[in-house]
Amino acid sequence: MAKIVFVIGNGFDIDLGLKASYTDFANNDEWKVLVDNRKTSYTGRKANDSLILFIEKARQKENWFNIEELIHNYIISHPKPTNAVIDIATADYEDMKLALTDYLIRITDNHILDNNRKSCILLKRLAGAVIVTFNYTDSLKLCGINGNGLNINYTYIHGNLNEGIVLGCDIYDNEGVNRPLSFLYKYNMLHKTNDLVKSLRNSSDVIFFGHSVNEMDFGYFRDFFKMVCIPTQPDPKKHLTFITKDEKSMREIKDNIRNQGINVTDMYCNLESFDFILTDYVYDDKSEQSNKWKKLLERITK
Repeated sequence: MAKIVFVIGNGFDIDLGLKASYTDFANNDEWKVLVDNRKTSYTGRKANDSLILFIEKARQKENWFNIEELIHNYIISHPKPTNAVIDIATADYEDMKLALTDYLIRITDNHILDNNRKSCILLKRLAGAVIVTFNYTDSLKLCGINGNGLNINYTYIHGNLNEGIVLGCDIYDNEGVNRPLSFLYKYNMLHKTNDLVKSLRNSSDVIFFGHSVNEMDFGYFRDFFKMVCIPTQPDPKKHLTFITKDEKSMREIKDNIRNQGINVTDMYCNLESFDFILTDYVYDDKSEQSNKWKKLLERITK
């Protein structure tokens, strides 16, 4: 098998049928209990400084939202937090992590396996690959795969439901550290190396499933994308594939890459292949996308 790195994002769990987005979480009881508790116990200044109520206020304005981005916005809005603000943010943050963990445990415990999902089909073809997940859930278990005895290199980047989750934001390049609230930065929660950069560099095939390479996670991939923009001869050519929902999400991924200073055109020029597979069309058996899907499965199992 080729040297494959498989990167799993939230869209992987959603493809499996899990209501695993932050929006799904916020529409369920675990989040509603948090909000109701804060509305009852926090008044005046406390309510204004609550991280949970800050996120809830922003959520009410949008049909979709990202907790990590809103945590970042909260930090920006409190450049010089008092000790009282820090105490409120700390308590809210810890309770939010517990609530999200409880929610994900509940929905994964109730998950019914569907072997026809493209996410499940692909994962079962990847024995021997380096599998990197940005999710907290156990993708192998969700797909009915017993990893014992299999040659599976499986890494959680942001923790998991058993050992604790990494929930927070990253710092943008032109932004200073907010030291009093730095416990909300993801880099302060990481405690294990993951060899991701080395794995990407040594790969011949990199596949993203349901990961948007947004600003909050782009730091993990920046050097890899820079590398593939440089003519690689005489180095081995690389295949890069994004599996995502539809044309809108494909454009968002390209925009995210371009917004981080990476020339998407160079990626098309220098990679052996740079493809997007749109699952909405694969499920509808649209010929072009279905053919791309079949060719991917053939290539990774050679």
